[in-house]
Amino acid sequence: CGSHHLTYKQLHDRSNQLAHILKDQGVKKETLVPICIEKGIALLVGILGILKAGGVYVPIDPEYPADRINYMIEDSVASLVIAGNQSKNKLTNAGSFEILELDESLGVLNGQSIENLDGVKSNQLAYVIYTSGSTGKPKGAGVFHRSIVNLLLWYVKEFSIKEQDNVIIISSHAFDLTQKNLLGPLLVGATVVMPDMNYYDTQIITKCIREKAVTIINCAPHAFYPLVEDAIDLNDLDTLRLVILGGEPIHLQRLENWIWGDGYDCEIVNSYGPTECTDIASFYRMNNPKDYLNKLIPMGHPNDNVQLFVLDKSEHLLPIGLMGEIYIGGDGVGSGYLRDERLTRLKFIPDPFSKEPGSRLYKTGDLGRWMPDGNIEYLGRMDDQVKIRGYRIELGEIENLLHQHEQIHQAVVLAKDDSDGNKRLVGYLVSEESLDKEEIISYLRERVPSYMIPALWVLMESFPLTPNGKVDKKALPDKDLSTLSAKDFIAPRNEIEENIAVIWRNLLHIERIGIYDSFFELGGHSLLAMRVVSAIRKEFDMDLEIKDLFQYSTINDLSKYVEIQLSVYTEESNSSEYDLLNI
Repeated sequence: CGSHHLTYKQLHDRSNQLAHILKDQGVKKETLVPICIEKGIALLVGILGILKAGGVYVPIDPEYPADRINYMIEDSVASLVIAGNQSKNKLTNAGSFEILELDESLGVLNGQSIENLDGVKSNQLAYVIYTSGSTGKPKGAGVFHRSIVNLLLWYVKEFSIKEQDNVIIISSHAFDLTQKNLLGPLLVGATVVMPDMNYYDTQIITKCIREKAVTIINCAPHAFYPLVEDAIDLNDLDTLRLVILGGEPIHLQRLENWIWGDGYDCEIVNSYGPTECTDIASFYRMNNPKDYLNKLIPMGHPNDNVQLFVLDKSEHLLPIGLMGEIYIGGDGVGSGYLRDERLTRLKFIPDPFSKEPGSRLYKTGDLGRWMPDGNIEYLGRMDDQVKIRGYRIELGEIENLLHQHEQIHQAVVLAKDDSDGNKRLVGYLVSEESLDKEEIISYLRERVPSYMIPALWVLMESFPLTPNGKVDKKALPDKDLSTLSAKDFIAPRNEIEENIAVIWRNLLHIERIGIYDSFFELGGHSLLAMRVVSAIRKEFDMDLEIKDLFQYSTINDLSKYVEIQLSVYTEESNSSEYDLLNI
């Protein structure tokens, strides 16, 4: 789980030292400070240091493409950026801002004052998180101190988080749900555990859960499923007492083996809420998840000081059972979008149900209805926003980027379900010339995270239109997601290649995979990659790291690597046997 540790006293002193440095460099009330740093103690010191200086932290995942990272920094008009010794290499516009390098040693803080600074006020911004934007660029959503404090106080009270709890962080620190898990445990003296891993790795995570006796985990469902499905020993999860899942619908059937296990004694919680409203707006506790294996899991009811409304198109309250748009009010409602007053006015409207001056409602774009028991049932989206593995994606952002490509005349991106119920992105393109799929993917990879790159591409002569001249998305061909391969098909040539191909086919749900097809271009991602690695470890009884799959991403390359590793293992085994016989 990593070798770096920090006591509360050290965290207090180190974050104060950083705050003094930030103050000296001009950070004051509501100064935006991007923090692009790898997960670790430096990240936590950095966030607290920014808050103590009165600033607003802007968490940026260093795994994002450099183009996206630099856009966020530019959009935040930052004069100072906190970066790690690796992530600083992605800051290509470094001449326009100062870089404060902060690594795990925290050496840059030595000699600074540890005295407390002046406090902040509840109506100040605490952080800005960037989410996918339909205009082609991500948009920054601001959250107030009063909002995050309200969430944290509810969080530790509702789930009885105590000093004895150990909370593991496996999500990106740029993800909204991560904030309460970084900060909430600090209110009660609990321990924050951050696994030391470059990629999502179920073995590292489960080992960390076991060795650190982790009691609480909060992540997207698709980040939790592999911990159960690929577990060597489900007893590794026995210390968990609380699993909070959010960001997408939960399919409890995928956790059935764990839930019915002898050592299972855990509560699962369904949480709901957008970034614009401080992560969680409603929750539903399942004390006995067995009862929900084949039942719809409600969104639940609002947490403390948060109100939920289901309104019609005229913004009138709807009775129980009728579908409408979900609106959120109360202390969780954020400030709006950074430097986008038009969109803020559109999505954040005056609250007609509140007597509080200046109170607002947030229009979520989500559809739902009240149930007789006082919970809300989620019924989908009103627009093109989708969730892929818990990440919120505006399809329009991808479409706008594709339209900027000089060879693409028209572009539409849709989310389609594969045979396992997982959503995958499909890109439909119109071009007057032949397109190179790999070049299009490379173009997007420089601009958006991997989860925003379509797995399948469909080239068309023209798009079907509705009577009013708009693209008829429902009439676009429903391509078979089991035939994603775009390269000339070359079948596996030997037993190792065939065994790897079978693993890929089972996990990617693709029937026809050639030896030169890239796992990631076929729709593979870090979560699926870990499942591939686990399956190969079992199939060939060998050690394989997730980084190996990133390096050898085709069956041709991976099979050669596996063959070399197996031969080395055989030679070492023979040598050991020979030595033993001669003792």
